[in-house]
Amino acid sequence: MTENRPSIHDFHLSELLNGDRTFMVPTYQRDYAWQEEQIEALKVDLEEYFKSQDNYYLLGQIIIAGNQSGNAAAYKYSVVDGQQRLTTLMLLFQAFKSAFSDHGIGAGPANEHSQVVSELDRIMVYTNVSNGNTQMRFLPCPAAQPIYQRLFDNEVLADVQPNNSSIHIKENFENLSSWVRDIYNTPEKLAFAAKRLLYTVFLATVTVDSEAQALSVFEKINNRGMPLNSSDLMKYLLFQDAPAVDFESINTKWGQAGEVLFGSKPNAIASVQYLMQALLQPETGAFVSSKDVHRQWKEIFLASPSSARFKAGNFVEEILSSANSLSAIAKPQPNTYNHNLRGAVYFNAVQHYPVVLEAWKTCGENQKLYQELCSVIDARVVLALFASEGSQYLNTVMWKWSKAIRDCRGSENLLDFIEAFGISQNAFEPLFGRVRANFDYYDYKNSKDKKRIRYALALIANSVEQKARREDANSTLFELLKPPIRTNTNKYDLDHVFASSLVSTGTYDASWGRDWVDRIGNLTLLHQSDNRSASTVLPQNKSNHYAVSKLLLTQMLAAPTDAPALAAGEAYASRVANLLRTEGAQDVSVWNPEIAEAQTEFYFKMFKSELLSKLGL
Repeated sequence: MTENRPSIHDFHLSELLNGDRTFMVPTYQRDYAWQEEQIEALKVDLEEYFKSQDNYYLLGQIIIAGNQSGNAAAYKYSVVDGQQRLTTLMLLFQAFKSAFSDHGIGAGPANEHSQVVSELDRIMVYTNVSNGNTQMRFLPCPAAQPIYQRLFDNEVLADVQPNNSSIHIKENFENLSSWVRDIYNTPEKLAFAAKRLLYTVFLATVTVDSEAQALSVFEKINNRGMPLNSSDLMKYLLFQDAPAVDFESINTKWGQAGEVLFGSKPNAIASVQYLMQALLQPETGAFVSSKDVHRQWKEIFLASPSSARFKAGNFVEEILSSANSLSAIAKPQPNTYNHNLRGAVYFNAVQHYPVVLEAWKTCGENQKLYQELCSVIDARVVLALFASEGSQYLNTVMWKWSKAIRDCRGSENLLDFIEAFGISQNAFEPLFGRVRANFDYYDYKNSKDKKRIRYALALIANSVEQKARREDANSTLFELLKPPIRTNTNKYDLDHVFASSLVSTGTYDASWGRDWVDRIGNLTLLHQSDNRSASTVLPQNKSNHYAVSKLLLTQMLAAPTDAPALAAGEAYASRVANLLRTEGAQDVSVWNPEIAEAQTEFYFKMFKSELLSKLGL
């Protein structure tokens, strides 16, 4: 049978997910694989676009084929390429619906907000006009279908099937839901962002008759020839006026810069295009979109025609040197470039890279000053994350800081940089107020919250070890943040002081409720080699195990009668222990929701104190 030629259209999302178009991911497709890194990149791109004056955003391409499988009657198209994007978009649509529901807004014609919810419903649910039957408009890969159905039915995603697709669905939905609730926190903001998403975000869509034809098209689009990629185009636009004699050197060093950055994590920074955008921040102190990077650099070149820096040979040498530095900063293991960036690395942040790169270029030879600046930058990133400040606003801060570091070139005094950053405790109080509110609601069962709980306790524990002069190779912040694995028992993990299993026992006081058990005040960091059998008994019966814990912060949970060394042991440790008691550290002599709330307040005070110290305040 002769196949029709491919149809290529640019659909905005409301157009694509319309009429009788229904989509399923074929069984031969791989699992749903997007994780935090891809979700964070998508959030940054969308947040930036929603705030811009641009009238469209191209999310990428998908390839769909007429469905020839057994489900052909139910689903019109098979998704040959694009299941990661489409699955994630469905999670995002559901996150918007949930956020509207939090404001008491459902589907209907009553007002603009209800109409947006109705449009989200229409996009996610296909109604067969001939018989009135309804079904999900999009069916993900088989491994993800059970949890996706529960999400579609607004059920709690507590128990997840042990497969990667289900885990990623749960974690990514929680991540996107938190982002939507935090950034678009009024019905008006929700409606604005949702409409921008539905009507101005586009997918280039290739439609073919069969999956065999689709695979042929996919191979041709992705694997044929040696296309002029965006890096080559950027190089041409930047250096088109360079002397011909310099082109061989430019090509070589530009290529070397690309090779150095290739494979860097997060993926967002792994290109020369990103590097050129990052290098602009200290020049402008403001955001420059990717499509305007070459234009902005050309303007800088024209404004400084006699500058030795911008001679083609010198500038491409700077690009290569900066690529090597950026690659080293991005390494996951601690090194000279990133030792004091543990928070930013742990949370896979990207906003800090340009300002850290400028700090290295400006004062890398003064290691003490450079590490102090990294601590300030890292603390600001962490504060933004815990205060749910929003990546776009943090970007704005980092752009200004990049230029401030450039302007302070030559100074060896950290206070000069802090003044240029505009840092003050009063300015940060509103953010810390939001952090305190979030501390009350961080939930161990939510993967995003759990990561924040772990970081907060690790930061506090490491600070306590340093103050007690007990820090060793196993209690650095890097080690405390390492996830526990079966093959290595020399790690730390979160432990419930009051075990969650005790809630279902007949002796549990139902008036206490359930939520407090998974909050930060009822959690601690416990070394894997410590006696974990105590996790199934009452907190009072764990006291002797806490007393011999490897971390002083966890030892503080022991009843004073079980931990005499804290009162009359190592001089520094006992002094720090007394200070922690003064600050409100609780112990398990008595343990209930009120005591756990007091422990939450103690954790927050210690967390705030450590961040202020890292910020130079």
